[in-house]
Amino acid sequence: FGYDRDKISVTPHPIDDDFRVPHQSDFAKPYKLLYVGALAKHKGVERLLPILAKLNQSRTDFELTIVGTGGMEQTLRDQAEELGVTDAVDFAGFVPNKELPGVYARHDLFVFPVLWEEPLARVYLESLATETPIITTEYGSIGEIIGDGGVTVDGSVESFVEGIQNIVEDEQFEELSTGGKEKSDDYQLEIVVSQIEKMYENI
Repeated sequence: FGYDRDKISVTPHPIDDDFRVPHQSDFAKPYKLLYVGALAKHKGVERLLPILAKLNQSRTDFELTIVGTGGMEQTLRDQAEELGVTDAVDFAGFVPNKELPGVYARHDLFVFPVLWEEPLARVYLESLATETPIITTEYGSIGEIIGDGGVTVDGSVESFVEGIQNIVEDEQFEELSTGGKEKSDDYQLEIVVSQIEKMYENI
């Protein structure tokens, strides 16, 4: 838009310290996938069940937990029936915030097939803090946001399937988990506050 880049300061919001818990999954079969968010079209939730179905074409190596509520819930339940993956899906519904850290930590991979350019979705920070690897749609500065804590794909069902299979085959879980923990340090409250203070000092 023609603004002077030297006059632009970007400061993220901080991670809720309640999400800084040790990771609990063992990154072994059946791999536990997780989605957290509104069950709405712009979140790309219609892709979740096709992704799961393609991953489990030969055998059930993957399970999916869907946390959240919204107008797309019945559509997703119908999809699960049609695709024959009902037994591999847990519709967890609304989960209180205080219980979410444990939910993230018990899963192997956070899957976020979002369609619109989220400015900085809190689910990314929550997943990083719990050391849960991320796979998400590539857009904007998402690569900078998740750092080495995850991978990005083009957003299609096929790209998510391939990306997840690569993580499994290349045994990247531990590496991404460690990368997420390290990246989460950038979002510590004291660091974010110091960035805000520095911005005002410069003004």
